[in-house]
Amino acid sequence: MTSHASTRSRVAVRAPISIPVGLRRTVLVLGVGLSLILAVVTVRMAAGWAAASAPLAEPPAALSSIEAALAGERARSAALQSQLDSLRTSSDELAAALGAANDRLALDQTTADGLRTSLAAAQQKLATLEAAMKAAARAARAAGGGTTTQSTTQREVEAGDD
Repeated sequence: MTSHASTRSRVAVRAPISIPVGLRRTVLVLGVGLSLILAVVTVRMAAGWAAASAPLAEPPAALSSIEAALAGERARSAALQSQLDSLRTSSDELAAALGAANDRLALDQTTADGLRTSLAAAQQKLATLEAAMKAAARAARAAGGGTTTQSTTQREVEAGDD
């Protein structure tokens, strides 16, 4: 323990400095006041820099003008919606008309196919009748009947056409 005791004796213990209480309070109040003044100055300088770096060329729009623009855009939107509905209705009508035209086209195609078949049958019948007339005319000439037989054959062909 002697070594510990000797270490203590070597360290000099100083007595606390006594500053009068009034002076300590004054210094503390002045420090806080100076800090507040520095804070205010800093904020004002930052506000000045911000204002200088972003000047407003035009003042901001008034609330009434923004509301008027909003009302105008809503009216425009309603008009566009009405036009869109009208176009949708027209498109539906056009699609229905196109469907009816396609149906009519299919019916016309069926009718045309039937008429082609009838025409081919009539042409075949005509060719058969013309061949029969020619054969009859040759037979009449060979028999020596002349033109009387030919006109009779034409009447027979016309009667067979009914």
